[in-house]
Amino acid sequence: GLYWGLGPTLLGILVYSGTTWTIYETLKEHPPRLPSLRGGQPDDHQHDARRHDARAPTTTSGTGSASTATSTSHSQHAFYGGFAGICGQVISYPLDVLRRRMQTTQLGNTMPLVVMSKMLKTEGVGSLFKGLSVNFVKGPVVTGVSFMTYNAIDRWLAKTYLP
Repeated sequence: GLYWGLGPTLLGILVYSGTTWTIYETLKEHPPRLPSLRGGQPDDHQHDARRHDARAPTTTSGTGSASTATSTSHSQHAFYGGFAGICGQVISYPLDVLRRRMQTTQLGNTMPLVVMSKMLKTEGVGSLFKGLSVNFVKGPVVTGVSFMTYNAIDRWLAKTYLP
């Protein structure tokens, strides 16, 4: 009984991590053109800045000194991470429900596919997403802050330790 649900747990970790990192990196490399808060048109300067690598040294006009181009702000990284976290939760949540169901109830069989098929037959597809809405409060904030922090530390390390 101690290891019931281990398979769905490990698979869920892979699915969640793979989804969140893929979506985050995709948004970071190809940011959507959103209307600027200052006006109704997309911010062309921010959109064009994404073409510069965050680690590529560029020269500032007039000074000749090298600086690091930043393509996105901390708040954008937090938003991208939060959105990626929501997507990862939605995709991997059925595995989390399956794990909990295997650990807390005695359904007579510990095979994940058997447990899932019994859930689907008796409760329907909605049973795979029970409690998901609660994760929409905490999940995006935690994931957004994590990715924002990761990016800030990555930029700092690149700026400090790379030539």
